[in-house]
Amino acid sequence: METINEQSFPQGGLISSRLSSDAVGNLLEVHDFFCRFKEVIGLEEPVSFKELEQELLFPCPHMVGKSSILETVETFVYSVLLPDLVSKLLDRIALVVNSKLGAKIQLNMLPINELTWPEVVRRYIMAYLLLGGRLGSLKITSSNKTKLIHCLQSDCGIFCGSPTNVAGIDLDAQLLGRAINKVSGKLKSIRNTLSMGIKGESSDGSIPEWAKVLDPVKKLPTNVGSRIRNCVYEALKKNPPEWAKKQLEASISKDVYKCNASGPTKRAVIDVLKRAASDVPQRPLSLDVNIRIRSCELLISKIIMKKCRSILRNVAANYDDRREFSTLMGDNLKSDEIKVVFESASRRPLDFPTVDLRLLHGTYGGSPQAFLEDVRELWINLKTSHANTSSLVKLVDDISKDFNLKYENEVTPLLGKLSEYNMKGKFNVEVEKELEELLASIEIPKMSLEAGICKVCGINEDDDKVLLCDTEWCNAEYHTYCLNPPLSEIPQGNWYCPACKQLADGQPKGVLQILQFVDESCCEEANQFLDILTALEETEYWQLEAHKKIFLLKFLVDRSLDTNIIRKNLGESKTKLTKKFLGIDAVGRIYWGFPYVNAHSGIIINELDNTDINPFDHPPSLPQYNNCGQWHLFQSEEEISQLVGYLTENDPYTTELSDSVMLWQKTMLQSGQHTERKKPVGRETVYSHNCLTTNATVLLEAQHGFNMEPDAATCVKKPRGKNVTKWHRCDCLEPIFPSRHHCANCHETFFTTVEFEHHKNSTCEIVLYPGHDGARATSSTGFSEVGKNFTVPESSSNSLVGNTHHMIRQLLINLLDMEAALPDGAKRPSMASPEWRSGWCAFVKSANSISEIVEATLALETMIKTEYINNTWWWYWSSVSVAAKTSTFAALALRIYTLDDAIKYQKTGTTSNEKQSKKMKQTSEKAKERKKTKDPEEQVERTDMT
Repeated sequence: METINEQSFPQGGLISSRLSSDAVGNLLEVHDFFCRFKEVIGLEEPVSFKELEQELLFPCPHMVGKSSILETVETFVYSVLLPDLVSKLLDRIALVVNSKLGAKIQLNMLPINELTWPEVVRRYIMAYLLLGGRLGSLKITSSNKTKLIHCLQSDCGIFCGSPTNVAGIDLDAQLLGRAINKVSGKLKSIRNTLSMGIKGESSDGSIPEWAKVLDPVKKLPTNVGSRIRNCVYEALKKNPPEWAKKQLEASISKDVYKCNASGPTKRAVIDVLKRAASDVPQRPLSLDVNIRIRSCELLISKIIMKKCRSILRNVAANYDDRREFSTLMGDNLKSDEIKVVFESASRRPLDFPTVDLRLLHGTYGGSPQAFLEDVRELWINLKTSHANTSSLVKLVDDISKDFNLKYENEVTPLLGKLSEYNMKGKFNVEVEKELEELLASIEIPKMSLEAGICKVCGINEDDDKVLLCDTEWCNAEYHTYCLNPPLSEIPQGNWYCPACKQLADGQPKGVLQILQFVDESCCEEANQFLDILTALEETEYWQLEAHKKIFLLKFLVDRSLDTNIIRKNLGESKTKLTKKFLGIDAVGRIYWGFPYVNAHSGIIINELDNTDINPFDHPPSLPQYNNCGQWHLFQSEEEISQLVGYLTENDPYTTELSDSVMLWQKTMLQSGQHTERKKPVGRETVYSHNCLTTNATVLLEAQHGFNMEPDAATCVKKPRGKNVTKWHRCDCLEPIFPSRHHCANCHETFFTTVEFEHHKNSTCEIVLYPGHDGARATSSTGFSEVGKNFTVPESSSNSLVGNTHHMIRQLLINLLDMEAALPDGAKRPSMASPEWRSGWCAFVKSANSISEIVEATLALETMIKTEYINNTWWWYWSSVSVAAKTSTFAALALRIYTLDDAIKYQKTGTTSNEKQSKKMKQTSEKAKERKKTKDPEEQVERTDMT
């Protein structure tokens, strides 16, 4: 073979100097797709490659500073492409599930809109990987069947590394309790003024000397058994009381103490410390009356919850030695998850450990009514689960009767006694001391569900293999062999349980978790998706680097060939100009013809680095872009002529390649694509942007007329004439109806005129302006800035900040509308009071982080009765620990819109929530169209105001 004269190779233009080679290759594919299906996507004309590159390089959030190209493309993705792709996959999964169950179930579509679509894409990619890239296959294994449903219809807890079994229940109870207390406002106001520890400086007394020497045990690792035992010996030398002496001696007995894994010993010492602390009066440092009142209120709340926990455990302890009771206690309500979710009546997945741990972590907010609601639902769940076993149904009836009797005999009188302390002037030093003694006197009996069993297997054995978490407030126990992965020996130093380690890390684990479920044949491809999955889990789509956004668009472009709208247009696009593989020259350069590159056709050459491709193999399609070299464009007639001349003179063995290049040039000239753009024929497709309306808002409009100012939240005007009965949105974002009285100064809402007048005249903390009716005015309290104080990265651009505020306002509006649209009787009685609603609304309006909006959402779902939310929500979206890790607006929005879809705003027995929602939206759209034609002046006025 003659030597190739590389120096004479013509120099084309470098396509991009700002993107990596593989990103350029992917973008060329994306760009070609946009040009080929521009009418389908809704683009007015072929897209310039440079213009597309520019938009992807500089992040522009939706609705803020974005050009029509990406906005049009994204609208096509969330309104057409994704619904089609997800719908097809759901249909295939449902077909497999139905064939196995012998029943017909329907998998509902995820709510896909301009806020949620990046999270939906992330889930779709996970489903793609689970199926090994074969989304059209019906060969779905039983294990993957459930995982696929979790991908597309749940909060993906199975892929987030969330703790399971007792550990998961414990963590959920902690986080839910924190959310409930923050929303109610009690936690924030009390914890700032009271010390909750057991150290001497926090009280007017101090813990005994014998207990002080035990205090270091709380921070000692489980594997330093000798140091723990020495602390116990020191405490025994200081003459502890008889009860403590017995427990401490038992903790270092031969049957309990193990030097290598002294978990049970540490647990016993911690129990002793807790009781010792309860015997110490907990005095606040200040004698301020308000602080003492708060202290007493907190003590009363703790007494009530501790007493409720005591009777629940006492009742359970009476049946603890019966095998049937063990069956109920160990009942895994999710053992046949799909049947439970899709065939049984709506019920929350409650069990004994859940109720017990919620009592421990203050999830009921000191409300015995909330506790009773869960207990009654627990009996229903157990009887439903064991409906075919009469002996178990009878056992549940017996337990519930014993519980009711104990509650009436012990809790009811206690509530009456405690209510007397709430009388004005009753809270003093003597009362506070009496309450402290009462709290210390309540015993919590041990039983099989007690903390002390392994958080994974739930069995209390093999103490020499037990590890205690070294987080001071946790102390959860795990067998070394129950951990994932299991430990072969006791670890050195501090050891933290999976739940605490996960909270400390603060990072989502979904990407790493899904790899263990992916088939080996797909592992290599799955690794290519790790980067984009991690990014979508932690970062907003518009903040992704350009190469990640391009990779995502390339994936969607490839998957679009499965959609009806693209397949329908494939026949027409054979008649259109598309990219064409032209060949490979002697040194391995790959030649492509592209019809649209920067408004003109051109030859694109990729100089592969270290390629092993045989130039005479002539691959029929574009190879993978891994290890790509630079991409060059030959576009003018002169450049292409020089290229043909080079091939003819220097590469005589590839005459076929030079012929292909000349034929491509001729075809382009004949089609007119080489010199000018082809104008689109006919009207382009336009897709709707109005996808952010919730079912709740639609219902409010159907009941009260249309919102007078749907977007002008900061400029409120009084209704006039025929609009008097219509609702409006206050500058605090709350929807206001004629049946509600809203104070525009403090922004509380009242449901009767009497309450409202009383509030205006005596209780409103903000002085009303003269002549102000308190119902309709722009407030000076700062609510016009709702969402403005939301935490955003310091490096964020102005456009990002503006978009963040836009999204936050939308999500806060959604939550407030969802609560307002709840029908009478939909709220649990314990959370139906005006005080609770007022506290929740205030918390929503003051939210300044994603985590606080999550907490507001958790509180909202908790306040709704079980029968008013679809079963799929309770079983697939109710993982509190997963919700607490929400880190993107897309994931947050998906959770809120999914909850909105799950709520039964109009509870009926014949119409499904989905059909009902669809009908409501159709009615709303028709009414909006009529409004546009009837009231053009109001439209103009609204535009001027905004």
